[in-house]
Amino acid sequence: DCWNYTHPPSLYVLRPPLQGPWFLGEASFTCLALGDDLQEARLSWEVAGAPPSGAVEEGSLEEHVNGSQSLSSRLALPVSLWASGASITCTLSHPSRPLQLVSAAPREYAATAPSSLAVHVLTMPPAASWLLCEVSGFSPPDILLTWLRGHAEVDATGFATASPVAQPGNTTFQTWSVLRVLAAQGPLPATYTCVVRHDASRKVLNTSWSLD
Repeated sequence: DCWNYTHPPSLYVLRPPLQGPWFLGEASFTCLALGDDLQEARLSWEVAGAPPSGAVEEGSLEEHVNGSQSLSSRLALPVSLWASGASITCTLSHPSRPLQLVSAAPREYAATAPSSLAVHVLTMPPAASWLLCEVSGFSPPDILLTWLRGHAEVDATGFATASPVAQPGNTTFQTWSVLRVLAAQGPLPATYTCVVRHDASRKVLNTSWSLD
């Protein structure tokens, strides 16, 4: 068999979603291969130049309507190992083709924790209240914003969060989240808390507002 130079396979390593390190204590990487002839292909991982000690979940070969194929593999590592800066490499091997290597981006060492966090009331009852949570001064842009009503987490369908944007004049980012609060949700005043999780902060940040 000859290598198909017209449509060589592509290989990607997807970084872990932010929810994994914060809520599950693990960093989950996905290696994805796309091509025309992957029946005999195999994906393998290396962490710091050695086979990984974390759990590996192999995906099955998928056929797509346009004639292409995809193959995936998932690697779950302890957050501490990823935080150490260890190199993470996925290799695509094939009996009749040379190797392709893709290294996942290392953990961001030049990270900057959020420097500003505030909650504001945009409108007041009797109809409804809109609460705005603003956070800025963080880098990289990966950040997770959630809301609490008292000690209970607000469902994600109850608020909207903007994608982070670069702040003018520096290398940090800013974003905001808005929560709609219906009037008369109980006899007692309710306290709403904006919760911010960012890698550089090393802890959960939060600020609250009470609606009387």
